[in-house]
Amino acid sequence: MQFQSAILAVSLALVAWQATVAIAEAPTPGPSAGEAKHPITADEREFFEASIRPVLVAKCYSCHSAEAKTLRGDLHLDSRAGVATGGATGAVINGNDPDTSTLIQAVRWTDPYLQMPPTEKLTDREIASLERWVQMGAPDPREAVVATIAAKQIDIAAGRQSWSFQPVAQIEPPALPNDAWSKNRIDRFVIAKLNEGQIASSPKAERDMLLRRAYLDLTGLRPTFDEVQAIVNDNAPDAYERVIDKLLAMPQHDERWGRYWLDVVRYGEDNFRGKRPRRRSRSPGVIGIG
Repeated sequence: MQFQSAILAVSLALVAWQATVAIAEAPTPGPSAGEAKHPITADEREFFEASIRPVLVAKCYSCHSAEAKTLRGDLHLDSRAGVATGGATGAVINGNDPDTSTLIQAVRWTDPYLQMPPTEKLTDREIASLERWVQMGAPDPREAVVATIAAKQIDIAAGRQSWSFQPVAQIEPPALPNDAWSKNRIDRFVIAKLNEGQIASSPKAERDMLLRRAYLDLTGLRPTFDEVQAIVNDNAPDAYERVIDKLLAMPQHDERWGRYWLDVVRYGEDNFRGKRPRRRSRSPGVIGIG
């Protein structure tokens, strides 16, 4: 029994010694971007104020600061803490190495999927200053902390009151005495609102004007002379309805309205910003650092 206790004591001592050695040999984490390795010197402060701050203010703050209308990529470049924290895709400065720092890769415009600022490339002198800044360890005399932007709160209860979430119900159109203008149930709602605002209804359009409106609305094209004459001389009660069916079946209708439908689903903004493709990101809704 005494022998087993001795073995246990030796084992515990050995484990404790190994843990001590491991802690002693563990590398000490280096300072992250924006955290000075030493107090910022007068020369570093002068360089930052003369060559770095003006570039950040003029070219970066509109998208990457507490004053930005929309903060891009969750990245603040208006404070030392913001630079150190990085953005949605991680750190933007990697030690003292410009070549592996996302910030420098972005301003160099060598990657078509990562180009910042997005509208105009920095000058060679500005890029060189940022590269030198990173090589210096990104000394940053700014003391301001990253501003916290409150997340938008969604009022679910209020949203459920929207008409689009209400059960479908049969609504009777308003009763309108002496109404000679309405032709269907929808017209009665329209004329009721006009009466409520004391607005006179427009006079009935002539057939040629009605045809012109239909063509322009549905296809963006004016009717030909022959098409106008055909509807003017067509006395059938469904003449106008047949014209509408014809216009809806025309490819010109799809061409006119398709671009509006595609805009709604952000077709034009899916992969490109202007002439340059956006950078893909691991996180949905996050595009690079911009």
